[in-house]
Amino acid sequence: MENKIQSFATFSETRKAAMETKLREEASAKRTSEAQRFADLLAEYEVSTVAEIAEEQRTEFFAKLVGETDEVETEGNAFGDAVRKAKEAGEDEFTVGGETYKVKESVEEAKVEEADVKSAEDFKEYAFAVLKKAHGDDFDEAKAQEVVDGILDKCGDDYGACVGTLQASLS
Repeated sequence: MENKIQSFATFSETRKAAMETKLREEASAKRTSEAQRFADLLAEYEVSTVAEIAEEQRTEFFAKLVGETDEVETEGNAFGDAVRKAKEAGEDEFTVGGETYKVKESVEEAKVEEADVKSAEDFKEYAFAVLKKAHGDDFDEAKAQEVVDGILDKCGDDYGACVGTLQASLS
């Protein structure tokens, strides 16, 4: 028996090496499992890469990828989802948070372009313009501010993501 333990130090080193090997093997198995889950999710969306996923579906994709199946809905997401469902059902109105809104067929882009949004104030200006066009006479400045604040809280300083979230909430 050549692997005879000579001392407590040898035992500790041997045990440590065995634990490190076990941890590496477990990590490798988890990576393999996660890679398969990622591949399966790409297949579910019928794409080969994340870049091929429609921008409005990416949030859902990543939520599924990280296992957040109980999606946390922000007001913007709930609103956008209600608009989408109403359009699909051919309805003229929809209700969110106890308030009824008219379905608009399209939302024209604001004069502030996505590339121009470089601060929270720029995003607010952009968002208000888009929301005013989307809701016309039903535009509510307080609700618009809530939407802007919610999106900024969610996306932080990534103003491109803020613009995308806003646009997705209205499609």
